[in-house]
Amino acid sequence: METTPRPAMTQSPRTAKSTRLFWVCSMSAYLLMAWLLSGMTRDGLWVFLVATFLLGVAIAAFLRGRRRVLFGLHLVAALLSTCVLSLEFVLHTVPDVLNGAMANAAYSGYHERAGGIYRLDRHLAFAIKPNLEKDIYWNGHWWRHQANAGGYRGTLLTAADVVFLGDSMIYGHGVETSETVPARFEQLTGLRSANLGQQGTGAIQYMLLLRRHGIALKPRYVFVCWHNTDLQDVTRYYSEDSLSRFVDSPLDDPVAPLARGKFQPHRWDLVQRWSSGVAPALRFAGAWRKAKRVLRKQGLKILFAGPLGEVGDDRPYQPDEAILTQPFAPQESVSEEIRLQWQAHTRALLQLKADAERIGARLVLFDLGYPHAMSRTAEKFARDHQILYSDAGRMVLDRALQGEDVYLARDGHWTSDGCSQIAAELAKMIGQLEDRR
Repeated sequence: METTPRPAMTQSPRTAKSTRLFWVCSMSAYLLMAWLLSGMTRDGLWVFLVATFLLGVAIAAFLRGRRRVLFGLHLVAALLSTCVLSLEFVLHTVPDVLNGAMANAAYSGYHERAGGIYRLDRHLAFAIKPNLEKDIYWNGHWWRHQANAGGYRGTLLTAADVVFLGDSMIYGHGVETSETVPARFEQLTGLRSANLGQQGTGAIQYMLLLRRHGIALKPRYVFVCWHNTDLQDVTRYYSEDSLSRFVDSPLDDPVAPLARGKFQPHRWDLVQRWSSGVAPALRFAGAWRKAKRVLRKQGLKILFAGPLGEVGDDRPYQPDEAILTQPFAPQESVSEEIRLQWQAHTRALLQLKADAERIGARLVLFDLGYPHAMSRTAEKFARDHQILYSDAGRMVLDRALQGEDVYLARDGHWTSDGCSQIAAELAKMIGQLEDRR
């Protein structure tokens, strides 16, 4: 007796469409969760790739009838993503839940990863990303970072009367754009002022920024703020060989130092590119990285020791006697590294003077005002090399020691009033120079 074979089971068009929709939605959701979790580490690309590989394994198991593998993978990804999103929501809605070092790690934008204000640069090490606005934080202070298309804070200019160079004191750490020293100076004098200040930099970067942005503005004055961390920044960013070549190069043909390898952008470094431009910007990721570093150093005892980092009080900052009287004589140091720092630092200042004179501008040097020995060294250097010097930093220091609110609490950068006072002293000096013309 012949039997008729049973026809194969087929899905109706509606069922087939629903199945395709299920696969598209579930796979998209999983990859979105993998992308989210990739923001938790600097090696986020590997997190995403491993998650994608596991998805492929789970799909293969599903097609062989082992459905629990796929559902389990989705469940784990969903639980981890929910935890991250929940904590991220808390950090955005209740930022005061963190303080000290943990808050700095979570909310600061001083980095090149996703959410940071910097990009890696062959010569500068870090350069400010153009056309970027974001709220950033440090030591209890929030401010709005606003970078123009040129990659510096403030209004984009095609010409300027004055260019300001320096580190975070000039950039305006802790204050709004309109409250920075360059902005206050422009308000007082009416002279168009370009703010080329950048946090965490030194004289070599000032020189490079003047050449990259400042010379084209054809300023009449170039202000340079000397900070007591400038020398350490030299060897932080540049190798000994690179610095030696720069120091030995002539003023009319300087060799621009190359930043250390870890600061070099690599076009084909996909991990680096993912971390800086593809991964999500997560506040929790910064806090998590900081927590791991602290736990590695201090162990579980930190969990019973209060916040990760001191909160401090809200009294205006005043440098104590130990800071004010710190010695400063790098040119006499027995350390080859410190002597090289000094040589590169002063060589960059002389290059700034030469470049300023080449465009008919005058270089003006001022400093933080302390330590006293550093401030005296800066003044002597300016005098020895026919550079204009302003004691604006010392004037503001005196007011701080008298109890005025010129330094940010728990921080030490200039407040809005401190910036105004620095700008007023510089404006007074320029006014006198203009009157003599």
